[in-house]
Amino acid sequence: MSNHVSNPAQPPIGSNGKEFTEKWLQALSISASHPAAQRIKPLLNDIDCLRIQRTEQEHLDAAKRLWEYASPVGLQSILSISPHRAGAWRFDGDEAFVFEQSESNAASEFESWVHGLGLMKHRIPMMAIINQDDWSEIMRIEAIRLGKPLSVSGPPPAKESLLWLNCQAEWDRTNWTICFDEPSWITKSFEGPFSVARPELSAIESTLSEAIGFAIKNLSKGTMTIPNAKLAEQPWMQSIPHLLPLHQKTLSRQTAEAAPWFYRTWLSVWPVIYREQNRLRGSCDIELIRRELEASFRNVPQLTIWMFAFAKLICQNQIGSGIGICGEYR
Repeated sequence: MSNHVSNPAQPPIGSNGKEFTEKWLQALSISASHPAAQRIKPLLNDIDCLRIQRTEQEHLDAAKRLWEYASPVGLQSILSISPHRAGAWRFDGDEAFVFEQSESNAASEFESWVHGLGLMKHRIPMMAIINQDDWSEIMRIEAIRLGKPLSVSGPPPAKESLLWLNCQAEWDRTNWTICFDEPSWITKSFEGPFSVARPELSAIESTLSEAIGFAIKNLSKGTMTIPNAKLAEQPWMQSIPHLLPLHQKTLSRQTAEAAPWFYRTWLSVWPVIYREQNRLRGSCDIELIRRELEASFRNVPQLTIWMFAFAKLICQNQIGSGIGICGEYR
């Protein structure tokens, strides 16, 4: 393997993109002799499982493994960042409605999270927001189609020409059905997931800081070390411009001095995740990164596993569709 490789925007012509990525990741992380390195690929696979179509049992098994891993290492709040937490749900092909989720009626935090990701069939209370004229037209059309009388009591009170309608949203692991409380004979069906605006990095900054603080305090204790200055010279941080502030803020001089293993591990894991996401740009010193990863696995194995999970989840949140199958970022 050469010391420097240039990573184009797309995999080399004639290669299988997934296979190329897996081999790159394997060469860097699983080549390390420490047993903790063997946990990386299954962990990343579990995160991927929560955003693609699999059987319900496969989804639930992956969710349980991730939840049990994340809880004691301060990553549960990061794991919980997903489209279902956002407001203003919209569906493709529908311009009339915006939906807001009401309080969850799940029995536990884990069950609420699983429902929010759409891994099981479930029903949740919602508020449908729609222009009064649009709702009147929908009611008229549906009343004619179904042979129903129009309500004489009129619609709920409007807020500046908008109606806020109580409804129930049912997810069957493939599609959504909206059942309105009044009139109960009006339903709306939508194929596939809802879409929501992606959260800005600044909106989740406190959540990220809390998780990073936990890792620095609890997972970063190893033998005395000094970060390799060459790591900070790597150009990979420019690969995803809007994540650059996260790297710059985290990799301060104070971090390098107070938590040098956290500093080293961050600089060696993130470019691997960028390559795994097929977003690494420019040249990359693979031999240097491999040596650094081997050192991290040897000295701070739990931090290194944490870093892979953290970086993967942030990328899903900030450049992917988010985790879960019932909603996605647009």
